[in-house]
Amino acid sequence: MAEAEYETVGRFIYAAHRVAASDDAVTHWMADRLGVARAGAGDAARSGEIVAAFFARFNNADALKKQLADFTAAQTGGTA
Repeated sequence: MAEAEYETVGRFIYAAHRVAASDDAVTHWMADRLGVARAGAGDAARSGEIVAAFFARFNNADALKKQLADFTAAQTGGTA
């Protein structure tokens, strides 16, 4: 992954956590978006798999901007 891609991923993570109060809210939304089972409470390995799969699927700045807009809308009751 190029440095610019890491920066984009970092921006997504930072912004998503500013909107949501917990890691679980972010990873649960990612799992739902991917159509996979959510991680159970305290299942860091499964959470890691979900996050890795999410960033593998949405692997460019435009895709992540769209996902962040959708996530923000879902968390705030707005529309993307």
